[in-house]
Amino acid sequence: MSAIARQVGLETGTVPEKSGFVAQVVWFWLAGFVQIAGYLAVSSLFYVDYDDRLRAEQIRELLKNGKWFDRTIDAIAMPEAYISPWSRLVDLPYFLLARGLEPLVGTDDALQFAQIAVPPLLFLALAVPAVQIMRAISGRSLRVLQLFVASAVMAFAIKEFTFGRIDHHNFQLIAVTAMASGWCMANRRAGGLIAGIAVVLAIAIGLEGLPFITLGLGAFGLFASLGDEASGERLQWTGLALLIGAPFAALALVGPQGMAAVACDSFSAPWLWGVGLTGAVLAGAPWLWRMLVPGRGATASLMRLGIVGIPFLAVAGGLAMAFPACMAGPYAIIDPLSRAVWLARVPQEMSILSYVGHRQNDIAIACVLIAMVLIASLPRALEALRDRRSGVVIACLLGLAGFGLAMMQLRFLMFPAVFAALFVPDLMAGMAQRVERHRIIMIAAVLAPVLGVAGAYLALPPVEVHANALDLMDGDECKGADFSVLDETAPARIMAPMGLSFAILDRQTGHSIAALPFHRTAPGIYRMALAFTAQDGEARRQALAPFDYVAVCERPETAIDLADAPLFDALVRGRGWPGLIAVDGRSEADPAFRLYRIDHSSLR
Repeated sequence: MSAIARQVGLETGTVPEKSGFVAQVVWFWLAGFVQIAGYLAVSSLFYVDYDDRLRAEQIRELLKNGKWFDRTIDAIAMPEAYISPWSRLVDLPYFLLARGLEPLVGTDDALQFAQIAVPPLLFLALAVPAVQIMRAISGRSLRVLQLFVASAVMAFAIKEFTFGRIDHHNFQLIAVTAMASGWCMANRRAGGLIAGIAVVLAIAIGLEGLPFITLGLGAFGLFASLGDEASGERLQWTGLALLIGAPFAALALVGPQGMAAVACDSFSAPWLWGVGLTGAVLAGAPWLWRMLVPGRGATASLMRLGIVGIPFLAVAGGLAMAFPACMAGPYAIIDPLSRAVWLARVPQEMSILSYVGHRQNDIAIACVLIAMVLIASLPRALEALRDRRSGVVIACLLGLAGFGLAMMQLRFLMFPAVFAALFVPDLMAGMAQRVERHRIIMIAAVLAPVLGVAGAYLALPPVEVHANALDLMDGDECKGADFSVLDETAPARIMAPMGLSFAILDRQTGHSIAALPFHRTAPGIYRMALAFTAQDGEARRQALAPFDYVAVCERPETAIDLADAPLFDALVRGRGWPGLIAVDGRSEADPAFRLYRIDHSSLR
């Protein structure tokens, strides 16, 4: 073995102690980057979905107008203006990099470069708290092989850091992992502050992390109430960070007007008050404990629990009364029709059983692997509970809770993928002792997930997929068609199916579209569904009243049954419709992009 190999630890497989934490972070980032780069071999450069594409439009609007607090996206008109709920915190690195490169290469190329460069760098921000927690769990030096295996278990989450993946999920993973990392730090004050700041940023970014934040704060409050002084001190400093950090974050990200607004699906007054008052309770409870509840024992524990629990329940009840609309959840805006034609059909909103039925084997394999590691980590979590290492216990709880949520709604699977991976180095280092001391648990770790998935495959027959009008409306972006007619038409409001709407949006022609697959476009989705699928002419006319044009992708030879969508059926098959006048410049290509001017007086 060469001297260089010995220096970097490849001979023994251990990151040298003198390199320590930084070297381990770099190795883990490299392990993840291997996966990120590997996606180039199996897919296009960008692994993106609708969220990433709309995020790019939001950043493009910011580059164009420079209005930090105005998140209106002009290209969407339902006909109401679309005001994005997404956080400017996520926009910030892409905006800064694109703004810096804009004078050199232009806006489009600058933004595209930022979309490529930033996500893998964000994985470095995840690697720091991840390695911190791994070291806290293992209590020993991390080996290079362990870090690479941990990254493999984390693969489902690492997909959120691939090129072009600019949605907020990667930021959410960083924030929730940083929260757990703070609670694992030896320095209680610094750790509590880091955890609190991470909680504030996680909520400012979005609400996916809320179940994990609630569980983490609740578990820490319980540990502290039971007399764990270390947990009490960390909890107090976490509370201080919430109390102080919430208004500063709100002022920086949404501004004074946003701080006073009530938006149940984004960082605004309900969440600002909720975070701030929760911080006040958590910061004040340990101080009251020291004054009012000296000593230990069951009675003292119950008193401490009451001192923190009763004010928290009062805060929750007060917020519910002050903001009753938010009790219906962030998706309350979605009407039954929009829910039926869109949200009820979104795969990530469904349970794991839906994926098994569709035989998406990669998802099943990821679930099996994550479940194996989480079950095998239980002995370590129990030991940490006995040793009052509450941060390690909470890391395991977050993984288990996340896996349970993912079984009901797959959007959460990225969180247990992260927290399961954090236990991998410890499992690899002590596997022999684990098998000897906890044989039944280790056998269950192997058999239970495999048997569970195998049983699901046997119980659920493969789902037969029959495409319908809604599938074509959602998925057809008319690739290969000539869209030049948009350049020749004055900017106007266009009603188009959601898939085609994204294709129009991407072309930046100045036109606005009505509906995209996002909950805040529910009014536009509602109108789109009525326009294309309604059997009643009056409902169709009312849906199209605010719009100037209708656009479709014409495919006369399609074999899909479109009878449930009369207007869509007629236009896709090239039959036209009374009151819709074809705009000149029609291409004879297949597929062909078709634009129709609406004559509202004769529309049937």
